[in-house]
Amino acid sequence: MKQPLSYLFLCTVLLLQNIHGQTASSHEVCISKATFTYPKKHQRILAGGTMYIGVKATNPRDITFMELYLNGIFIGRDHSHPFLWGRERSSKLRKIQRGVYNLECRIFDRCQTRHSIYKTIQVKPALMIKNKGYHLQNQPK
Repeated sequence: MKQPLSYLFLCTVLLLQNIHGQTASSHEVCISKATFTYPKKHQRILAGGTMYIGVKATNPRDITFMELYLNGIFIGRDHSHPFLWGRERSSKLRKIQRGVYNLECRIFDRCQTRHSIYKTIQVKPALMIKNKGYHLQNQPK
């Protein structure tokens, strides 16, 4: 029988507390599910622009901070809800090149546990209008 992810997460926390000689009543239990909210599903992201990333938590008070990684490279840390990346002036998400990118958001909660969520996004080439026709940006004319 397939169990919901939150149920399995709670069981894991309780099991780890038991292994270390702790009981569930002596410690808090943090249950917060996180999902990517931005970019939206089927949203078109064009090369050369800024990629904005948003993550929503079901119980943001349980979250200490989140870290975002793009293709395994650390992008930044956010300590407050809403959890957003790409709005900073020095963001590594600016002038994004076309291609496929793997996002990982590491969620650290106040119960000192960590879990990750993942999303793959595709950045499409930007279209430019020239001489009443279309051609792909950065392509030979």
